[in-house]
Amino acid sequence: MGPPQTKEKNTPQVQVLDDRVIKKEFELYRAGKIEAVQEYRMQYFDIMDGDYSGRLLQAEDELLNNSQYEEALRKRLAGEENENTSGENGPLQDLQKKVSEAERQTWILKRRLWALRSAAPDTIFTRGITLWRSNPKWFMHRALCEDCAGKGGCCGRGCGCCAKRLANGVPAGHCTLECPCCESARGFELDETEKLELFNMFSAASGDEKWRRDGRFRLIMIQLIGYDNYKKGNPFKQIVDSLPKDDPPPRYESLSGALRDLDVS
Repeated sequence: MGPPQTKEKNTPQVQVLDDRVIKKEFELYRAGKIEAVQEYRMQYFDIMDGDYSGRLLQAEDELLNNSQYEEALRKRLAGEENENTSGENGPLQDLQKKVSEAERQTWILKRRLWALRSAAPDTIFTRGITLWRSNPKWFMHRALCEDCAGKGGCCGRGCGCCAKRLANGVPAGHCTLECPCCESARGFELDETEKLELFNMFSAASGDEKWRRDGRFRLIMIQLIGYDNYKKGNPFKQIVDSLPKDDPPPRYESLSGALRDLDVS
């Protein structure tokens, strides 16, 4: 049922930066230089993050995965109820129990995520996260939509499920292995072994492979800084409702030398 859940680590101790650093940060921000201030903030990733971003993304992934699992169970339960003409309640009761358990877990994960967010210290780095996440559609950045489509998610089809999740009041984000729409589109259900293999395929990379995949998407998801493949300017302009069919997003064949110098492992 998705990735294993882990216990939260203690909140890292906040380091104090020189006043000149903070002054420059706010000068860039007040001047409306969004990309410049985000890149400036990212320079302090190593000393200010304390793995907060990793724990934040993990908590979000766990919530997204479980909420889509819950959605899939509810649809399966509705189908079974409509087709149940024999009066046999055993299978229905099993499904109802699974729905209740998934609903309970979603409730817990929402509060675990809120606890992590509310305990985050106010630093130059977390201010970068706050700015990027101030747009509720931040996760619809073209690079993240491309990644979803490449893994067989809804961004590669015309259903628009990823964009609709925000409006439907469910945890916003892209498709996980539990997405019921993706399962319907591919025409078969993945067993637990296949899910684990696919999960590890995208999360257990190492070395340069880990940097290319985990690093670039982690940077986009937590803060967004410029990539050579995208035009310079306001990063919020890369947020889309869906991938345009006549203007596909660029591929990430390489990253700039400046980004490669960042240690995001």
